[in-house]
Amino acid sequence: MSIQNDGGHPSDRPAVSISFSLKLPAQERRQGVKSQIALHKKSIEVLEKEHEELEKEREELEKDLSLVVYPVLTLPVEISSRIFLHCLPSHGRVTPSPTTAPLLLVQICRHWREVALSTSRLWSSLYLYVGTILGRRTVPVDLQEQNLLRTWFARAKGSPLSLGLDIQCYEMASPALLDLVSSYASQIQHLDLHMQPEQFQKLRPFLTPFPLLQHLATIHSEDVQNLLIASPLIREIRLLCDYKLDLLVDQSLPFLTHLEVNTITAEMFLAVLRNFPALSHLKCSYDPHSFSIPDASTPITFPHLSSFHTNGSSLLRLVAFPNLCFLEIGYSAQRDVVQNFISRSSCTIRYLVIPFEPHNCWLGIFTSISVLEVTECPEIALWSLFGYLSSPTLLPRLTDISIYSRSISSNIKSDCYDALFKMLHHRRRRHPLRAAILRRFRIRISSINYGDNYSQIWRPGHLTTLALEQLLEDGLDFGVCVLWKGVEIPLWPATYVLEPEPNFP
Repeated sequence: MSIQNDGGHPSDRPAVSISFSLKLPAQERRQGVKSQIALHKKSIEVLEKEHEELEKEREELEKDLSLVVYPVLTLPVEISSRIFLHCLPSHGRVTPSPTTAPLLLVQICRHWREVALSTSRLWSSLYLYVGTILGRRTVPVDLQEQNLLRTWFARAKGSPLSLGLDIQCYEMASPALLDLVSSYASQIQHLDLHMQPEQFQKLRPFLTPFPLLQHLATIHSEDVQNLLIASPLIREIRLLCDYKLDLLVDQSLPFLTHLEVNTITAEMFLAVLRNFPALSHLKCSYDPHSFSIPDASTPITFPHLSSFHTNGSSLLRLVAFPNLCFLEIGYSAQRDVVQNFISRSSCTIRYLVIPFEPHNCWLGIFTSISVLEVTECPEIALWSLFGYLSSPTLLPRLTDISIYSRSISSNIKSDCYDALFKMLHHRRRRHPLRAAILRRFRIRISSINYGDNYSQIWRPGHLTTLALEQLLEDGLDFGVCVLWKGVEIPLWPATYVLEPEPNFP
């Protein structure tokens, strides 16, 4: 029997690789573990040493920081409190917001939080919007408003309170909220009720006595009479809508100094002035189509009134105000009526608010005004107004000008810029016919034409810009701004900061 070797020569056979998994001896494995342990121990030592160094650096930094003196934190609490009070809005109505005072102040640091919480006057004003109407009427639970009001006024402690209640629909204010408001009636000094008449009538249990109430703002409702009876110290009343004034004039309000009403008749106008002898500020309007002057009416003198706002000049036929220093006329006024009123009153009007009518301008009769507000001046009339104010004999005591233009385009003509500069230049120069120079000038634009870029509205030429900049360097307070989506945006100069209007003396 023969055996054939199919594989041929051994060198010609395929190599056969056999892998063996051999385990290291235990001694070698133990040595490897010890090496790893030693390595990790060394790494831990390095990290611990680095940690110690970092701790030393932190301690040194804390020591250095402890030596730093922050001046604002070293102020006496009384000074910080007074500064905080100046952070509140000038109108006095505080709407809770984490981005404004006083809620913002309690988020800065622990010290400021303690100072803010201890300053009771920071929390004495609150204006609440109860419920909203989005798409359809909803009736949310006002538990959040209750908790907010309770916490807010708890911080006010015993300070006199200012409360605004804006109720979009009556169902959104629960009896619990109204009862809570009533519990503060003995402290409320300023009350602003914004609600519909039918809603107000449902709140009769809420109309408890307000013995400290001095300022009331509300809308039409006969129930206001009950509120006034229980408020003997009332000084200011703002009726935002129509109101039966015969119910008001029947009240005994010896301290009433400010009154704002809407529709009024000639008879009621005189009755208001007669029945409230302490009245110094009156704002009222009338329907010029239905308004009539009583027959054989003789102008009556009222010496206490110093500020008068009206929508026309017809009411001026009935009165004389010898101490009047603020006058606002909302619409077209008759020159002879105003001139006769000033002549018989012998008053010194220092602050005038009036629209500008290029073809019927009679500002020259006001020789004593120092502040002029032009409430309506179309773009096409700006050139005429600037030219009119350039007269050396017109308004010799004028120091402050504000001009409001409802709409303006982005293509103001260069002639208008030239007229503005000439007027400002004349008003800034000393002149023998003038008693004062212009110190402040403002242009406020209510809106812009659709499609215009507000940043392109104010574009004076290079030479005019240089001339205006020179006036600013010489001390003129000058600014132009536009009202864009409810916000006043400075246009020129770029660093212009909106300042509040000058206070009426």
